[in-house]
Amino acid sequence: MSEGDALWVLLPTGQRASGEWIDDTLRARAEEQGMLDRLTQVAAFPRQRVEVVRGPNASAEVNEMFYRRGWTDGLPIVPPTTNRVDAMLRAGGRQRNLVLGEADPLKGV
Repeated sequence: MSEGDALWVLLPTGQRASGEWIDDTLRARAEEQGMLDRLTQVAAFPRQRVEVVRGPNASAEVNEMFYRRGWTDGLPIVPPTTNRVDAMLRAGGRQRNLVLGEADPLKGV
């Protein structure tokens, strides 16, 4: 990625029917397990659907952000850019609008 590049990240957060944010529950579980010292940004996210990360190291910043928020176990994540998704679809012979399944908590949203 070049310096002017940006990653638009769909945030894996959501609200329950009660209005409670799923990440607030994640924070409570992390606190119970004594993990807040390394998950320093758990539940510290903008309460919106998309977050934009800009800069020359946007992929590394997204990886660090996901780890600190408790959204990954530390293994590297690979942002699914449009080009990567298109390549995967071509390789698998799949159409862009094919739904393979829906997973909790957001059921594919």
